[in-house]
Amino acid sequence: MRIAIVHPTFYVRGGAENVVIWLAGELLRRGHDVTVFTSEHDPGDPDVPAAVAARIVDIGAGGHFSNWLDWQRAGRILAPRLRGFDVVNPHNFPANAWVHFARQRSAAFPPVVWYCQEPSRSLYPRGAAVAAIPRSERPSAYRLATKLRRDRWRLAGKALRKARQQLLAALMPGRLLEKHRALDQAAAAGCDLILGNSDYMTARIRGLYGGRGETCRLGVPASTVPETAPGKERDVFLAVSRLEPLKHVDEIVRAYHRLTQREPGMAEPLVIAGAGSQETFLRGLARELGIEPRVVFAGRVSDTELADWYRRSLAVVTVSEDEAFGLVPLEAMRHGAAVIAAREGGMAETVEDGVTGLLVEPRDVGRLAEALLAL
Repeated sequence: MRIAIVHPTFYVRGGAENVVIWLAGELLRRGHDVTVFTSEHDPGDPDVPAAVAARIVDIGAGGHFSNWLDWQRAGRILAPRLRGFDVVNPHNFPANAWVHFARQRSAAFPPVVWYCQEPSRSLYPRGAAVAAIPRSERPSAYRLATKLRRDRWRLAGKALRKARQQLLAALMPGRLLEKHRALDQAAAAGCDLILGNSDYMTARIRGLYGGRGETCRLGVPASTVPETAPGKERDVFLAVSRLEPLKHVDEIVRAYHRLTQREPGMAEPLVIAGAGSQETFLRGLARELGIEPRVVFAGRVSDTELADWYRRSLAVVTVSEDEAFGLVPLEAMRHGAAVIAAREGGMAETVEDGVTGLLVEPRDVGRLAEALLAL
């Protein structure tokens, strides 16, 4: 079977990107012919298997800094390339819009199965907070050494597109949002099947897209489940997250501080694996609370390094706000680690309270500290 997967960008590596990589790898392993179309990726990423990396096609479609003009351009590029596939599988926004415009240019087009990890928060914000456009989590030295040298012309074009996007948003914010929503709705209407990653998210998808949507839960690749080393000491508390406001890593730091006050002789540090805009704030918070020596900022780590941290964890803590699904609990379970998660979003479905982990009420640092103490 020939399968085309379409994903906006791989320069920001998170759960959605891992899902695409795992899916492509497993489909290839089962003998399918898979091509992954995207706007940008890192050919040297060591965490992308060589078999998958060889199937990634970069169409330079603008990634997250894009508008309907970029989506039309992506559609023009994709239309001839998608001919002959048995199914087209866009993931997330605006990949669904790219496929929508590609379909308009083809008399015959393969069935479209849209895996909507989450409707775009820029189009359909929930609450007062709207997630910022994600930035690369690669260390600065890596970005300068690799991206500037290899992609200088593309980066210049991306800067121009970003400036154009900001200008359009400033000149006609209401009209731009209205147009983008209309195109997103049209793209959804043109899909043969829409999938959500949890019952929680599928309910939201159905509310936005005329009652359409089926749940297809995520998982971790069973073929690569590592064995926990016999006698391996579990000696850290672990948080795996982008360091952004909606992830609420500050609550984990505050809860850990309360734990150290209750257990002053405790030796286990808090390890934070991830990077983002709040790193300076979180380092300052740890310093202010007097626990700076006990909080380890590991930065963005490779898959191999992350597996080692999971295997060393007494507990993996994740309290993201309104998480569509959340792969961290499953990854922790895969490595035999206990899980503490917020009782909201998709994580309330993947963590069985008192059995596979502990669920705590969102934004309750006291309860979170009690859960840490229990483990």
